[in-house]
Amino acid sequence: MLPPANTGLGFLDAVSDAEILLYADPTDANNDGISGVPNYVSLKSYVVERSNSITQNGKYIARFGKKASTYNLLQQTAQAYNQILALLLPMKIKTLTQAPFQIRGLHQTVADVVFYLKTLKAPIPRIETTEILSGSKLFANVGCDKCHRPEMKTGVTEIAALSNKTFFSIQRFVASRYGTRSG
Repeated sequence: MLPPANTGLGFLDAVSDAEILLYADPTDANNDGISGVPNYVSLKSYVVERSNSITQNGKYIARFGKKASTYNLLQQTAQAYNQILALLLPMKIKTLTQAPFQIRGLHQTVADVVFYLKTLKAPIPRIETTEILSGSKLFANVGCDKCHRPEMKTGVTEIAALSNKTFFSIQRFVASRYGTRSG
């Protein structure tokens, strides 16, 4: 099993909720067989809401983790550390603030990891060969690009280099990597 790709996550984190909602089609109004909806979650106490968040019944659009179950990179990273620490320590740690003094120093480590993840560059497009173009067309023809957008645009973010940028998603390059081969 391969670990999930983590390049370009800062760009995904910087996409506005409005941009994500542009692609939602909960009732399949366009009759393409895909009724995509964003996943809304409650915020953890240590997570600060984005300035451009759009809420629904007090919940926020998530975009990380399995089935978009995590709101932002801070929550994703904190949960990963929490799971690792729960395995390594003989006690259950519900949040990093409840951890023993020695572990609480991890707050800065978690913040540093989040910054690192946010600033990893987006995937670089591969040279467009016949096989890559064929794979990209197949990706679109099958309908994968209805949910896995080939490109998106970020909103305004605290990291200026990520603000108002168009980026290409990893799905575009996964599709192009495998060309027309199946499986």
